[in-house]
This record gives sequence, C-alpha cells and structure tokens, in this order.
Amino acid sequence: MVNRKKDIAVIGMAGVFPKSKDLSIFWENLKQGTELSHHYSKENGDTMLINLPNYVPVESRIDNAGSFDYKFFGYTREEASVMDPQIRIMHEIVYASLDNAGYANRLTEKAIGLYLSASDNINWRLLEMFYNKGTLAPYITRKLSNKQYVSTLISYNLGLTGPSFYSDTACSASLSNIHLACRSLLLKECNMAVSGGVNIDSTDRKGYLHEEGFINSKDGFCRAFDKDATGTIWGEGAGAVVLKRYEDAIKDGDYIYAVVKATSVNNDGRRKVGYTAPSVEGQSDCIKMAHRVAGVQPNTIGYIEAHGTGTKLGDPIEIEALNKAFNYDINHKCAIASVKTNMGHLDAAAGIAGFIKTCMCLYYKMIPPSLHFNDSNPEINFDGGPFYVNTELQDWKSDNVRRAGINSLGIGGTNCHAVLEEFIETVCDTSNTKQHVLFYAAKSRKALKEYRQKLAAYLLENDSYTNAQISYSLAKNTRPFPYRDFIVFENREKAQKKLLSETSIQPAKGHKNIVFMFPGQGTQYLKMANDLYDNIPYFKTIMDTGFELLNALTNKDYKKIIGYTTSENAELIHETLHTQPLLFVVEYALAKTLIHLGIQPDGMIGHSLGEYVAACVAGVFSFEAGLEIVCTRASLMNQMKSGDMIVVHSTHESITEYITEELSVAAINSDDTCVLSGESKSITTLEEKLKNAAIAFTKLKTSHAFHSNMMNDMLTPFKEKLDTLEFEKPKIPIISNLTGELITTDENMPSSYWTKHIRETVLFHKGLQSAIQKWNVENTIFIEIGPGKTLSSFLKKQVPEAITNVSMIRRAKESKNDYSYFLTNIGLLWKVGASVETAKLYPENSQKVPVPTYVFDQTELPSRIDALRLVQNQFSNSKDLTSVLSKMTSNTIFDEKELDEEEKHGEIENDERINLTTNYIAPQNDIQIRLSSIWKNTLGYEKIGIEDDFFELGGDSLKAMSILNAIKKEFNCNIEIQDYYDSPNIKTLSSQIEVLLKLKDISKTTPRKNTFKI
Repeated sequence: MVNRKKDIAVIGMAGVFPKSKDLSIFWENLKQGTELSHHYSKENGDTMLINLPNYVPVESRIDNAGSFDYKFFGYTREEASVMDPQIRIMHEIVYASLDNAGYANRLTEKAIGLYLSASDNINWRLLEMFYNKGTLAPYITRKLSNKQYVSTLISYNLGLTGPSFYSDTACSASLSNIHLACRSLLLKECNMAVSGGVNIDSTDRKGYLHEEGFINSKDGFCRAFDKDATGTIWGEGAGAVVLKRYEDAIKDGDYIYAVVKATSVNNDGRRKVGYTAPSVEGQSDCIKMAHRVAGVQPNTIGYIEAHGTGTKLGDPIEIEALNKAFNYDINHKCAIASVKTNMGHLDAAAGIAGFIKTCMCLYYKMIPPSLHFNDSNPEINFDGGPFYVNTELQDWKSDNVRRAGINSLGIGGTNCHAVLEEFIETVCDTSNTKQHVLFYAAKSRKALKEYRQKLAAYLLENDSYTNAQISYSLAKNTRPFPYRDFIVFENREKAQKKLLSETSIQPAKGHKNIVFMFPGQGTQYLKMANDLYDNIPYFKTIMDTGFELLNALTNKDYKKIIGYTTSENAELIHETLHTQPLLFVVEYALAKTLIHLGIQPDGMIGHSLGEYVAACVAGVFSFEAGLEIVCTRASLMNQMKSGDMIVVHSTHESITEYITEELSVAAINSDDTCVLSGESKSITTLEEKLKNAAIAFTKLKTSHAFHSNMMNDMLTPFKEKLDTLEFEKPKIPIISNLTGELITTDENMPSSYWTKHIRETVLFHKGLQSAIQKWNVENTIFIEIGPGKTLSSFLKKQVPEAITNVSMIRRAKESKNDYSYFLTNIGLLWKVGASVETAKLYPENSQKVPVPTYVFDQTELPSRIDALRLVQNQFSNSKDLTSVLSKMTSNTIFDEKELDEEEKHGEIENDERINLTTNYIAPQNDIQIRLSSIWKNTLGYEKIGIEDDFFELGGDSLKAMSILNAIKKEFNCNIEIQDYYDSPNIKTLSSQIEVLLKLKDISKTTPRKNTFKI
C-alpha cells in the first residue's frame, strides 16, 4: 500500500498571465505554442529609449493590470489607488484559487496559511513617498504600497488564520513558497495553504535595454537551451495554488489536479564562481534531496519544467545538474521545457507559473512545446543524460504513473525543486436525480450578470462533469452575497438559455425571519411528496421511519396507502383514519428536511392537525409520541357520527344569525371566510339560508364535522391517552389555534390543551395577525410545510403585498414534478435571503469539480506610472519641485469629477446600505456634514447617516487611523483611538469635536493639548 502521509494535494489554482486572463486560456496558449510577449516596431516603441542602440522593443505584460474590484474586498477607492498593483491582483488571485478549490464560502472554517512573494516595486514606493493628498494616514499608505505586506493584508481581508508569510528568494521565491507551505501542512500548522507569487511592472516603459553579459535577451526572445540564446525577457503574471494534505483532500472530496510528492530547497553557498552565478553541485543536491523525500527513482520522471532562462552560463549548468541528479541515465528519456520561452521570466512569479503549467500537464496528460528551440547550445551536455527539449505538443504516454519535476533557481543561490505526480481520478457520482439546481451570487448586479454568462459557457464546454457534480460544487461553494439567483434544470442547453436571458435581480436584504405554516386535513392527495421521497435521502429516511412506526401502531402499510407502492384503493388516503397520520408524517419529514438544509424557523403556526406537527417539531413531544397521538385522534374521530363542514365566504360577524346550537364555528381562516361544522341536516338547512341571503359558500369533502360538538364523545378517551405521555415546553415559539396568540418557549402545552384543541374553533386568522405583529412582515418568509397553498392564500388576504411566502409541495391538481417544485422554492428562499445550506441537497460522498470562479466587478485604477519619467519630463519645465510632485501625485488617485462620472453611468450601487441595521439619518450641522465627507472618503459609502456604526460600515483599525488623521487636519484637534471605538458614529463623534472646539476657544491664552477623554 502506498504511503500517502507526506503527499500534498493541489486542490485549487488561479492565475493571470500575458494574453491569458485565466488558466483555461493560459493552457490553450501553451498547447498551441503561442508567443505571449508583444513585439513593437521601433517606431512604435518607447519614446525615451527608441534612439538607443541597445533598445529592445518587447514587453510581456498582462492586460488590465490596474483593474481591481476594491469594493468586493472592502477597500475605498483611495486605499486601492495607493495600493501596490501587485497586492491588488493577488487579492483576486488568492480568492479565485480558494474559489476554484471550493472553499470561498468557508475561508474561516479551517486554518488557511498564506505564502506569497512579489517582485520589487521601487517605482511604486517612490510614488507613495511623494503622495501627499487625500485622507489616508501616511502610516496606512506605506503599508498598502509596500509589497512586503501582501500576505498579511490578504490574510486580514479574507480572515485566513494560518501562518501568513512574505518571502523573497529572488527568482525562486514562489516555488520556495510552495516548499514552505508543504512543510507547514505536514507540521499541521494549517489545514490548507495558498501559495503563489506576482510580478507587475508599474512603469509605463515599452521594452528594455540589453546589456552584454547580463540576463536580458538581445533579440527579445527567450531561446532556452538554443545555440542562439542570449538571455530572457521579463514578463508579468500572478498565480496561486491551494494545497492540502492528500489524505484530508480525499476525505473531504476535494478535486485534485496533481499531487506534490516532495519539495526541496537549498543554497549554493560558496560552491560557485560568484554571487550571481549558478552551481551544478548546489542544484544537483537540491534535486536529489527532492527525489529522496519523494521516495521515487529519477527514471520514473517523464517531464521537467526547467528554470530555462536562455543564458549562456545558466542553461548548461542547469542541464548538467539535472544529468547528475538523474545519474547520467542515457537509457531513460525525459522531456524538458521552459514556460519562459512563452512569456519571459516572471521573477517572483516564475516558480508558480512553472508549477501551474506542470500541474496542468499532469492533469491533461499532455506536454506543450518549448518555444524558439532549433539547435542546442553546444555547451549543453544533452548526450550525457536523459533530457531532450520538447518542441511539439505531445500526448504524455506512460505505462506507469506520470511524474514531473520543477526547477526554480534564484539569484543568490537559493535552489528549489518539486516532484509532482498525477492524481488517478475515481469518478464518483452517487446522485440519481434528473433535476438539479444551480446557485450563484455576487456582490453587484454587474458581477452577477457576467457570472451568468461565464456559467452558461462553462455548462456546454465541460461535458466530462455531470450535472450533479456541477450543481453540488456550486452549492458547496457559493457564498450568500446580496445579489443571488438560481436555475432549476435538467437539460444543459435549456439551462444555458435561462442563464443568458435577462432577469431582474433585487438584492437579498440581510437576515430573514422564518415562519413555518402547517396545513391541516383536506390538502392530502395520493402520492403526495413521492418525488421528494425518491430524490431526497434525508426526507426518505424520516418517511420510512414514520411508515415503520405507523405499521407497528396500526398493522397497516401506510406506504401503500399513500401510493408510494401500488395502492389497491386510491380513496383510502382520504379517510380520516389514514389522512391524519400521513399528513403528519409528510409535514414532519418536510419540516425536518428544511431544518437539515439550514432553514431554521423562528416561529410556527399550524391549522388544526398542522399544530400537532408544529408542536412535534418544537419538541413538545417526540415523533413516536406524535404518531401515537395522531393515530389515536384519527381513530377516535373516525368513530364519531358522520357530519359535514362548509366554508362560508363572509365574515364571521355577518353570519352569526345563521349559527344555531346544532352548528359550530370550526375555523375562522380570514376576515371574509369561516368554516361551520355540524350534522348533515343542519348543514343542509344552513345552505338554504345562505342561498336565500345570496351568501357564497363551498361544501367541503369531509367525513366528519371536525371542531364541533359532534366531537364531544371522543374528548375523554383522547385525554386518557394523552395523560400517558409526557409533554415538554416548546423550543420554538408556536401560534396557538385556541387563542390566536403566541405560545412562548416558557409555556406548557399539556394534555388538557390538546383535548380542548379537538373541540374549539381554529382561530387561524387571529393567529396570522399575531404572527405578522410578532415578526416584521417585510423581513419574514412564511413557508407552507405541506401540500398546496391553502394557508398561503389566507396570508395573502391579510397582507396582499410586501410578503414573501412559498409552499414546498405542489397542489393535487398541479402536474409538476414535486422535486423540481421543491428545488424551485428552495431557490426562491435562498434568493430572497434565507440561510440555506444548499450542499445538503446532495449526498455526503458527492464529488466536487472545478466550477466557474467569481467574476470581479473591476474598476480601472492607476497601475503604470513611471515616477522617474514624470520627474524627468516635468522637472525640465519647472524649477519648482513641489509643482512636479503635485503633478505626479495627481496621477495616483482619481478625483471627485471622475467619481461623479462613475455615478452617471450607474456603476455605484444604489442599494449599498442593504445590510446595515440602522436607518439613514442625514447630517444635522456643519461638523456632521464635514465628518460625513471624511467617513465617505475612508469607508467608501456614498450615503452615510449620523447613527451608522463605523464597524458595520466595514471599519477597522487601519480605517480608524485614517479617519482620526483626517479629523486632525480638518478640525485641528485630536481624538483618542479608544474614545473613537467607544462610540463609533458620526453623531457622538460630532459632539466630542464640538466640545473640543469650544474648549479651544475658551483656552486660547492657555495652550493645552486638545485631546478628548471620556
């Protein structure tokens, strides 16, 4: 048996590279052997360099380097504008990698470590040094603009609680990060780790200057291992991978791209001719160590992603080191390539680029070509070992498990090598359902719309994944952002059409109260909830338990009576003896299924029999006891003399003259309907009276006159049965049919209550009024837990608008699939803001697959500003350095006019306050107006009220420091940080400042420190 204790699984990946906005495009470019750098003509090159003889007009840059969804991550525009573009991009890449791994909605559940590197960006630091406008405190700008804070800023923003490292080993930094991350996982310092690197050039230069003997290529191409190689070009890119202990990944059902067998890091020390020179011995030792840790023989490795910079010195030494580590085995054949030939050297991101490429090679079982290789460098010893440069796309054929190595070497001698192995996938799709639901969400309408398009394309491009796998993966990973949508589908083509159709999406408004409504007798039908029984294992388990309990109590096959198996008599379900127990089981199973899905009721109301289900769900009595009670109730009722019931479509008050002693008011369901009950002859007489009075009525199809004096004879034996059982206080509030008022969790529902419940009027109308008063109707979802929409119709009569109610099982006359109907209403609940654990719709052993990651709603921010160029251009026309610096800083941040333009185009959401608990109260005086402006600039909201809480608006210690710094500038007074935290709203803060300003006026002649202390 293979020992997997040291193995690390790669479960998520994300990246952006030149001409490759995502990894799917990146892989296609690699397969096609695409040159990803951009070659200019000299005429269109850099104006400052164009006339220099050693100018090379080539660049390898990513598109839209300044784009950033700063609102998604809770930054203001000003904070995002001063932030190093590398840090901005890594926010999105790290999140996307976790999203790809299926953990975007569980970032704080487990300790996630973060190991990142970023290239030196002295140009951006120079701009930050001269930055002197806006409300940000200098301390904040220094952190946001410094690449060394990339990991801790992201860890803080995403709530990652594992180790958070920034490391710098030059060109080998990001592969060294993977080494550190793997070690941290094996030491169990974290449960998962994200590792990566980024290199973005913030200058606006087109191309570079070649210097003989250095690493920059003379002709603008990286010709790794070729005789004409003169070095590499420099490229941009960012990437990250999510790592997890192999055994944990298998246990958690994670999708695995590749397996890390081992990593190794060392340093050349003085085993070389100079500090910047490479070393055969150092590199070889590093590779051998990786092989020993992995427990693999070199001749089992079929591909090496080489460092491959195309330098005269470096390439021969790298191949010689590999030959030595592979024991100069000429009988083995191993392909070699370098991603640098496609897009150049990515510096701090070079290692992660090679790592991601290698993972994809193993995943797709293909090896892309290494570019610009014609004839080998004669200094390279290809004849003395197993290596050959792979120049064409080839299927990676192997009789054994595929393995690969990755080499990454840093200036200064830090060598890193990783050994990877393919993951042998076992397809596991345990779902047998045809209908599925796709859940997706975003923080803005624009992002949601773009995600729908991305998801539509994905559905048709990924036929290797089943509908169940895709639906489960989305359900497992989708975060409950304000803008939510879903589709229920069976056919992918139809699903795509739905996704591409225009729909109106309103944001879900925070927490929703949930009220369960349980209908009573009369809603039943043959095969009710049969599709749920066939498709929801949790529901099926409870139903089967109910059938077994009923069989033990009655010696009858209720599974046959309900029609789940062949029924001999379809009318049996409408007999009271059978109707009540079956409705009880179905409604109880449905309620428990919703609770299992995370839909927890804040209150419940039932109609007659339905209140028994509510009490059982609330823990007043057990499921077993509940079935005993209901079976006894049904049996005793069935023994009573038959009678009739009639619905009168008029108010109870208007028909009192027609209610004789022989008639009972069984229920008052709404303000214009009530139910009367009694002997058949009395009901017949009533019908004649109502006809003469032109009052509409509907006779119900019932066998008995429930909730009438015709039930009196069953009260004593029913109570005797109840007295043998134990009753607890409800754990969930229930609205009583007897009083129409709330039964709290402090009150009892004893046997005498249920005896009275048999006979008295069902005050359902009053009960709904109590529910509406108790729970704010605009923030409450009413869910009918049973067949049809009877109770929902009563609710609609009371509150025609501003009410959310759904039913979970179709009516008898509807010809819909019950499971599809159920999924649609689960989707509606989630869409309007209910908390739904959507992944529980699928079996626990379901398999995750990669699904489309979040589409960021990006804003273009400054990213390519050459500080030295600005100084050179401007200083020649100005003797005033301050003027020059002012022009420089004007390029680093958008002004208010540009913000106004953004509003005109509708890019600022009008409903940004949807998740705030306070109502908007406008500023009342000059101090509050000025404070409001400071808060807007710092917190990024367009509408801030004087009672809005700083922390609820997304405030933190960094933003607090910026606000206090701005207050000091604006009002010339100091507020202590602790005093600010004690009352963090504009109203209280303005009072503090007002006091300070008055004290300042009083004590002009006596200087004192203007520090407010509570």
